[in-house]
Amino acid sequence: MIRQSQGRLVFQPISLTFGVTVLGGSYDQKYSSDTGMYEPDRSITPLKLVPSLIIDDPDMPSESGDKTGKMINVNWLVTGESNNRKWVAGTDYVFGEDNSLTIYGNMKADSEGKIVLTAQYFDNFRGTVNKMQWEAKLSCRSYTDRKVNIRSLQAQIVQLSPFSPEKTFSVGAQLANGENDITDSAATYKWQVLVGNSFVDLAPSTRDFWYVSGVNSKTLTVRKDYVGNIVVRCMAYPNSMPGEKRYVTVRLKRHYGQYDDSWLWEHGQLKFKDTLFAAGRVVINRRNKGEISNPEKYFDIETFYDNGNGMGWQHVSHTAAGRVDRNMFPVDAAHSDAFGWQTRELTEVQPATINGSIVTMNGAAVMLQVPATPRE
Repeated sequence: MIRQSQGRLVFQPISLTFGVTVLGGSYDQKYSSDTGMYEPDRSITPLKLVPSLIIDDPDMPSESGDKTGKMINVNWLVTGESNNRKWVAGTDYVFGEDNSLTIYGNMKADSEGKIVLTAQYFDNFRGTVNKMQWEAKLSCRSYTDRKVNIRSLQAQIVQLSPFSPEKTFSVGAQLANGENDITDSAATYKWQVLVGNSFVDLAPSTRDFWYVSGVNSKTLTVRKDYVGNIVVRCMAYPNSMPGEKRYVTVRLKRHYGQYDDSWLWEHGQLKFKDTLFAAGRVVINRRNKGEISNPEKYFDIETFYDNGNGMGWQHVSHTAAGRVDRNMFPVDAAHSDAFGWQTRELTEVQPATINGSIVTMNGAAVMLQVPATPRE
C-alpha cells in the first residue's frame, strides 16, 4: 500500500482598494440665507460618483489592476433631505448603467446626509467572495453675507439746552444692510435705558418720566425738561434674522452752555436824602444769545444785601429782583452798600421723594425742580 501526504496550493491574500471617483460636484454645499442660492447648485452641477476597485494580487500579477468592471452586487444607499421632503430615487438621485451615482438634490440648510456604497468581488483563483463597503457624508451649511449695522441719527452725546423752545426731543436709529437702509416694516426696534450697570426696559410711570413715545420704533421721543443725564440704547434686528441684533447708545444730557450773570441797579445806587429804597435785579446773558428774559425759569436765584456797616449779607429774596428800604442803608458816607446774588442751575423736572418713595397726589407723581448744586 502506498502511503501519502497531501499538499495544497496556497495563495497569499489579495489587496483591494475600494472607493469612488468624483467626476463632478461636491459632497458639501453652502446655502445663502440672503439669496436662497446653493454653492454648488446641484441642479446645475450635480455630484457624480463612479465606483472604483483596484486589485493587487501578489501571486497572480496578471490579475492585478483595475477590476471595477468585475464587481458584482453593486448597491448605493443615499439618505438626504430637501427643504420639505426626503430625497427620492429617480428624482433627487439616479443610478447609471456604469454603476455610477448622480445626485441632483440640493440639501436642506444645516443638515447632513449619507452615501453608502456596497459591492462584492469574486476571486476565481481562491474561490472567495470579497465584500466591500465605502461611506461618505453629505452636508449643507447656511451662511449670510449680510453686513447688518446700526447707526445713530444724531451725535451719540446730545446736549439738550433748557433755553430752546421745543418741549420734546427725538433721538433716532437706523438699521441697515451694508449701505442700504432696512425698511421700518422689515426691522424690529426696542429702546432701553441704562440703570446702574445694566440696560433695562423703560418704566414711564414709575421711573422714566421723560418718556413720550417710540419705545418700539426707531425714533424715541422724550420730554426735554425731564432729562438730566440719561443713556438710552436702541436694539434692532432684521425680522428675517432675529439673531442679528445690533445696538447703539446715545447719551442725553441737560446742558446750560456758557452764560454770564451780573447785577443791574435800577434804583438807589446813588443815595440822597430823599432816596427811599434801593433796588435792582440779576441779569443773565447767554454767550452770543443775549439776555434771558425769565431767568427764574432756569435758575434758582437768591439775592442778598450788605450795608457795609457790619451787618453782613442778609437774604433779600428768592427771585432775580432785590429791594431794600431806606432803613437798611449805611449810616454814613464812610460805608458803601452792595447787593449780592447767587445763581444755581436747576435740575431736570423730577419726582419728589420721601425716604426714597415717590410722592403722589391724586394718583400722579409730584414733579419739581431743585438747584443742581448746594447753596454756598
